[in-house]
Parts: sequence; C-alpha cells; structure tokens
Amino acid sequence: YQRRVRGIQPACVVLTGAMPKTWQESFQKLHPNSKMVLMASLWNECSVDERGLTMKRLGQLLREKADEVSGGPDCALSLADALELAGGSLLQPLDLEAYPPVGKKLVRYREVWTEQFSKLDEAGKVDKFEAMWELCAAAEKNLCLAGFVNIGKSHSQKAGHTHKQPPE
Repeated sequence: YQRRVRGIQPACVVLTGAMPKTWQESFQKLHPNSKMVLMASLWNECSVDERGLTMKRLGQLLREKADEVSGGPDCALSLADALELAGGSLLQPLDLEAYPPVGKKLVRYREVWTEQFSKLDEAGKVDKFEAMWELCAAAEKNLCLAGFVNIGKSHSQKAGHTHKQPPE
C-alpha cells in the first residue's frame, strides 16, 4: 500500500492488520541501541562526501535546536563545535561490531533499510538522517553522537589513522 502526496515520495508502508505503518512509526518503536546501530549501518552506506554533508547538517541542527539537547544549549553548542573540529576523523566507516549486539529481527530490518537507503541520492541520504535524528529523543541523540565519535575514533585507530600526541 503506497499513497502519493504531491512533492513527497511514497513512503514504504507495512500493513499490520488494517493499519498502515510508516517508517517513522517503525523507527520510533526501536530500542535506542537499535536506532544507533541502524543509523551507523546507514552511515556506512554513505560516501565520504555524503558523510561530511550529514555531519555538517547534524551540527546545524544542534545549533538551531540547542534547547532540545540533553544537557542544554551549552552542551549542544559544544557538541556542534566538536563535530566541526573533528573533521575527517568522523567521516570514516563505523565498525558495527563495536556496537551492542542486536537481535535477528533488527538484522533483517537493517538489511531492508540499507537497501532502500542506498538507492537515495546525496540530498535524500542527508534528509533521511535528519528525519531519523528528529525522531530521536534527546538521550538517543546523545547516544548516537557518542557512538559516531567513539566508534569512529576506534575504527580510525584500527585502520592506522592514529594521531600521535605530543609528549607532556
């Protein structure tokens, strides 16, 4: 079942009984760890340029909606600054094995989402990340950002992209 709305691409709808279920409803029902793993999987489907545009947009959202971030406006602005300063180190693919394990149901769900996501153009991918971000609660946003930063750093270090610290 798909319904076209002028200017909006049809959404993937799953029928459960007589009630259609949108991707937004499905996403919101996921456990926070599952949301994080799903977003990380989709991140890995992006090119480095698409990741850069997505990270830039997340930074803009943090600045625009600083009052909605867990920790308050100062925390949001600090996070946005940190994203900008991290630059290319956050644009690496994420090591999905570093995330909490997920059930078989999410693995299948992730495969379907990844297949659909990979068909989007650059702007569509950035828009999808923004839409998922907007559906996350403040604590989930923090969890996703922490995962991107920490998992991205650990993946970068595994790949030999370590930055040597000057001696103290």
